[in-house]
Amino acid sequence: MFRSGLLDKFTRVHPIVPVVIYLPAIAILFVPWIFVDSGVSVLSSLEAALIAFAASCALYVFRVVGAGDSKLLTVTALFAGMAKLPHFLVLVALAGGAIAAVSLLARPVRAAVMFHMRGKGDFGRGVPYGVAIAIATMAIILWPFPPDKLN
Repeated sequence: MFRSGLLDKFTRVHPIVPVVIYLPAIAILFVPWIFVDSGVSVLSSLEAALIAFAASCALYVFRVVGAGDSKLLTVTALFAGMAKLPHFLVLVALAGGAIAAVSLLARPVRAAVMFHMRGKGDFGRGVPYGVAIAIATMAIILWPFPPDKLN
């Protein structure tokens, strides 16, 4: 029951972007990337995507991120590969933290109420992690992290 409900959440057709578009989009964007970035192998990319899916699925179950954010993180992990996955996830966390800080600073009264209620209450939408994932993806693509020079 739980598994089928979770699969239903991940495979439900969204009125704006149907699920049928995801697979061709991955193929169109990822296949050329294999030839551009020689440091990322197909196996490494699939391993990174599987790890990202498992982590984001767990975050989805606890309602930290939405299903769209989980799918986006999984697909963008293909571009990072296993060598860059830790850097990619740290960049996602840093970008999400920066977005959350800006959100709190932009609405100081709302932030004060949130702190006073200790997070218990309905404060609307949370942090848009899709934006944080996109920022981290662009950073990984435009500013490659050579694993041998970071250690």
